[in-house]
Amino acid sequence: MGVTSRIKVVKASGEMEVFDPNMVTSDCLDAGVDFWTAVEVAQEVAKRIRDGISTREIQQETLRVLYALNPEAAERYKRYHSMYVRTSRNTIEAFDRKKIVESLILETSLPREIAENIAREAEGELRRLKLEFISAPLIREVVNVKLLEHGFEEARANYTRLGMPVYDASRLVDGMAGDAEQVHRSMAANVLKEYVLLKVLPLALADAHMKGDLHIHALDSFATKASSFVHDLRPFLIAGVRDGGVATPPPESAVEAVLTAVNLLRHGAGSFSTSQCLEHLNVYLAPYLRGLEEGEVERLARMLLYQLAQLGGRCEVCLEYGVPSSMSSMEAVLPGGEMDGTTYSEFEEEACSLATAIARSFASGDYLGRPFASPGVHFRLREEYEGKEGYLSFLELAHTAAASGAEHLFSAPPPGESAAGSHILEEGTKGPTAGMLQVVTLNLPRIAYQSDGSDRRLFELLEERVKLSMEALALKRELLSRRVAAGMLPVLEECYGSASLLLGVGYVGLNEMLLAHLGAELHREEAMGFAKRVMGHMRGIVEQAAPAGEAEFVLVQATEEAPHRRLARLDHGIFAHRIALPPGREEVCYTPASWVREDAELPLARRLEIEGEFHALCRGGAVSVITLREEMPEVPALMELSRRISRSSRVRFWKFSGRGGCS
Repeated sequence: MGVTSRIKVVKASGEMEVFDPNMVTSDCLDAGVDFWTAVEVAQEVAKRIRDGISTREIQQETLRVLYALNPEAAERYKRYHSMYVRTSRNTIEAFDRKKIVESLILETSLPREIAENIAREAEGELRRLKLEFISAPLIREVVNVKLLEHGFEEARANYTRLGMPVYDASRLVDGMAGDAEQVHRSMAANVLKEYVLLKVLPLALADAHMKGDLHIHALDSFATKASSFVHDLRPFLIAGVRDGGVATPPPESAVEAVLTAVNLLRHGAGSFSTSQCLEHLNVYLAPYLRGLEEGEVERLARMLLYQLAQLGGRCEVCLEYGVPSSMSSMEAVLPGGEMDGTTYSEFEEEACSLATAIARSFASGDYLGRPFASPGVHFRLREEYEGKEGYLSFLELAHTAAASGAEHLFSAPPPGESAAGSHILEEGTKGPTAGMLQVVTLNLPRIAYQSDGSDRRLFELLEERVKLSMEALALKRELLSRRVAAGMLPVLEECYGSASLLLGVGYVGLNEMLLAHLGAELHREEAMGFAKRVMGHMRGIVEQAAPAGEAEFVLVQATEEAPHRRLARLDHGIFAHRIALPPGREEVCYTPASWVREDAELPLARRLEIEGEFHALCRGGAVSVITLREEMPEVPALMELSRRISRSSRVRFWKFSGRGGCS
């Protein structure tokens, strides 16, 4: 029987393939169904399928036809398909012996006949275990035993695991574009992810991540590091940095102060996996600039950027144009770590000078004129800075870099606010430093698919998933406490007592949830009220929960990692007939957080007004991204847009980007 149609089938991985009735016949034969019954079933199933059907739905249809024709054969088929695999791709799929055959051929170069024999024997051993779920490592262990039994030692050596298949490791080493250290990090990350899923997380949480109910960020660091941190540089200007067995003295000069800041971030890389931010950097360094000429300040700024750019990892510096009023009476740390009652207000000129020099260095790029990819810069546009001498030039420099591709972050804090942090940690923090220990992001569209149009069921599932994510976050808090007690996270340990520690419940695809549940997207008036109900319900659950030790739960729009693609692709494989994607979207991905679809036809001011409504609900931080439609937009236009946002919008954080949410 050949291919009888061009109907597309969605596989569990989200990939598409053309339907072939022979696949149904083969599937039945593998399950022990006799040949003529298998052929008859395949012919009947071929009449019932539709374009976009999933492999799981085909199996369900096959089972229904079998029960009608031969109940005994149907029971054999059902038992055969009752074993599922937790794959190395962090998904759960029905067991398929053919995948063992293909991997053996690919990775060991065994002839197909031998590979099929090994796979058949391994399957027999696995089915005798009578397990509902088996793991990819378990399958490899059983296959390796069979290879040894048949004397294929070399094949077994090629097929064994090093935390990842030898074939994948070889591809990584031979094909990595970058330095050798990146190969090491990638391999280690794979081992740690597998360790977390198999050993650290309870089964329900591991399955929820792998199936796509939620997404655990920085999975490879879940058992070892906190996520992100906002540093107060002053304690290190007073006492120096103790990195391993080396303790640096308090800096005496501007160059030493810059190196202290860089050393802090380098030291902190062992404690934080995602990002680190140096808060009020130009203000804290201002006392070290007293007496320097403009050219010396410019060279200092460039040295700072080159040092930070070479650190690796994500780091951010937060700049103020001068000394904000909330810090004017704060006692300054002076060269040598001295404090004599002098306040930062006396270093206003130096703070402005350094902020401008850093902005100018970014605008001009590196030695070859290329934009700096790192560090990120967070510009605070406070109302009190308006009218200050040089402020417009500072804004122009900041937006010049943004127009050329640097994804600078901008914010407009309310008057008098001095809370610490980047866009992930800004609002609601209690201390001068703040740390996001972990973020877990919910798959909102899937909740809509599973609620079948019922508001009651939707909110029940929402509460269930929020609480499940909080279980993962509470576990992370417990793990980090153990790591701190063991002395494994020195920078986090130094800040543990005074820092505001947060556990973030994130979310993705509010727009697609509304589309699936209501038939209307976020920017439609009829959807906005329901969107606020959803987000208000999530925030209520999160903020009414008791703190996990010293850390509090918060709602957050996580932006360091992009789960909107992974979760959408998993949904595309499971809910192919129901997945809600806006018209015209070619890539299978969801809209991040509570963003409005980037190509929705509405004015930018209205888009930001809608997104700003949800910024206020996310105490862990939120950011809006304004996609630049031109290759090099006019800098004055960007400046004016930022000033309008800061004056009349509820958007707390924004940045300009040449890439959209699904790019």
